[in-house]
Amino acid sequence: MVENENETIQEEEEAGGEKAAGSKPLLKWAIIAVVVLVLVGGGVFIGSKMQLLPSTESKNDTAATKKEKEIGKMWPMETFIVNLAGGKGRRYLKVRMNLELDHEKLELEVQQKVAQIRDSILILLSSKSFTQIESMEGKNTLREEILVRVNGLVTSGKVRGVYFTEFVVQ
Repeated sequence: MVENENETIQEEEEAGGEKAAGSKPLLKWAIIAVVVLVLVGGGVFIGSKMQLLPSTESKNDTAATKKEKEIGKMWPMETFIVNLAGGKGRRYLKVRMNLELDHEKLELEVQQKVAQIRDSILILLSSKSFTQIESMEGKNTLREEILVRVNGLVTSGKVRGVYFTEFVVQ
């Protein structure tokens, strides 16, 4: 009788094991599905907070960005030739540039103030040494400094960009 009871218990454990074994893959897939849904939901939430996903605000921002990306009126400056600082007259810089104006009205003001603008740029250029402008970083810094100086002189708009069309150091 003990053997029968042991066999019965063993059969019930095997049957229970089969039931448990059959439900384990289902449980495993349910857990995986829940984890995936949580990850996707978290990604969407974080993406919307970081503005990676388009929103209604993005549409308004896109219109403003598009307007800024449109190329403004270009104002070509006459060539600048200056002796570089610290070169004892042996090093000079020859630069030609265009100023990007944000609107047509600014063109008239730039035309009226061309002498003040050129003077300010000449003083800036002649204060630079060869080592300050030889690298790309130095040229970009110079571009920003010119932009700040010119925008300090105009009132009816702003200069959006400075573009070097010729840059020779000797």
